[in-house]
Amino acid sequence: MDPNTKQFHPHLVLDWDSLNDESWTFYLRKGVRFHHGRMFTSEDVICTFQRLFHSIESVFYWLSRHLEKIESLGDHTVIIHFNRPIPFFPNILCSNKASIVPHDVDLKQQVVGTGPFSVQSFTKEKLIMEAFDHYFNKRAWLDRVEIYRFPEELQSRFLYEMTTENVGSIEGQDKTITQDMNITQFIIFHTKILGPQQHPAFRKAIRLALDRDTMIDELNLEEVQLADSFLLAHSKNRNFPSNTLSEAQEALKESNYAGETITMFIHPDQWRENALWIQSRCNQIGISIELRPLNYNQTIQHLDQAHLIMIDVVFKDESEINLIEPLGNNSIYHKMFTLQENQQMDTFMDRFISGKTISERLHIWNEMVEWFRKENLILFQFHFKKQYAFSSSLQGNNFGLIGMADFYNIWVKDK
Repeated sequence: MDPNTKQFHPHLVLDWDSLNDESWTFYLRKGVRFHHGRMFTSEDVICTFQRLFHSIESVFYWLSRHLEKIESLGDHTVIIHFNRPIPFFPNILCSNKASIVPHDVDLKQQVVGTGPFSVQSFTKEKLIMEAFDHYFNKRAWLDRVEIYRFPEELQSRFLYEMTTENVGSIEGQDKTITQDMNITQFIIFHTKILGPQQHPAFRKAIRLALDRDTMIDELNLEEVQLADSFLLAHSKNRNFPSNTLSEAQEALKESNYAGETITMFIHPDQWRENALWIQSRCNQIGISIELRPLNYNQTIQHLDQAHLIMIDVVFKDESEINLIEPLGNNSIYHKMFTLQENQQMDTFMDRFISGKTISERLHIWNEMVEWFRKENLILFQFHFKKQYAFSSSLQGNNFGLIGMADFYNIWVKDK
């Protein structure tokens, strides 16, 4: 999908047809080769989408309730039938989660696709990719890409991010290219486990206690924007009324809170002052909060120990697939909300993918965000910016989420 025009263009297909947005026929491109040498066929498409729609770990698992069947008409034609119109389906096909993979490869043992780079080595410490000379579009300019992974416990000890704050200390960076990244910080309540956070009045009491204008003043926070949504653009021009501790105490009385301690997971290195302020502020109305360090992988395994989590997220852009992908079946939201709340989310998602226009779908998405706010399931805190810096020798750069590059279009200009 063209990010500017929002128009869809063929890539692994030559063209496609749709009958009432229920049955979708795709005419596959010939001559596309997988990294392990075999040609791409309809069998690969069918196996990919069966995994995508039927694996409970897939972010698009919720689509399985609308899928009737997938069939092929030879090696280069695939038809996907749904039991209802899904005008949003082309957006899903543009997600990197929908990348076509070969049916004859165990993806847990080997990473194989059709893209411009093939994986040479993939360990917990490092990913090595090399340009794929048989890529059907045109060869990438870079010959090799190496990506290193720092364990969370070591990240604070190494300068692995080039931001505008530290770029001056990096030798040779006489000129840089900068990119802004918008980050949203918020608190999620874990309503699936027993505790006072299950009571709507308790969640409301915490929201009223956390007056963000007061937090900004007392912590001298700079360059933050009050958040009322995941997206900065949707929070602008909204009214943010101030609240008092007495209002919070009145709401707390309605919750029948008995003084038990609740646990909030926080990032160990970021926004600790904010978390300590939240802890102190809640203590002033009689709520006891214990802070524990957030390690994402461990948190997922021990989620039953968290009554609430303070996290920050980045939405790559406002394209529709990036709005709903993080809310999919295997998301942290689904893991923390009750069955009834998940069913309500699924209802919003079903309405969203059935919307015929971008405007209609965005209106439904905003309804869901409003529901999060109304039920106090998510307490939006702040938007803030982080600016990344890159060497001016990088040409054709297109940097996306957290500075991750579109390696296909990058080339290095010798000085």
